Amino acid sequence: MTIKFEPSELPGWPAAMSQQMAASYCGLSVGTFASVCPVVPISITASKAGQRYLKLRLDEWLLSLDINEPSPNAGIERTRRVRQVRTQARRILRTRGANY
Repeated sequence: MTIKFEPSELPGWPAAMSQQMAASYCGLSVGTFASVCPVVPISITASKAGQRYLKLRLDEWLLSLDINEPSPNAGIERTRRVRQVRTQARRILRTRGANY
């Protein structure tokens, strides 16, 4: 059974996504995503079900496809976003405890 996640159904995209969710995030079918996406998933668990694609890496890949001129503030904006993601990750890890 295939479940498609629409952006309107989520409060926000998570920092780490399954292949199916990552494909939806990129606006691609799972098959197309698997054949064209160079992003390597991280392994949260030893099983294939534990593989997750980092939103930040997907964003970087998608931006690399853009042939338009980058914004003069692109580096500053990326640095700000990286800090926000790291802060959010630390907060999540703190709330779930050291055993997470």
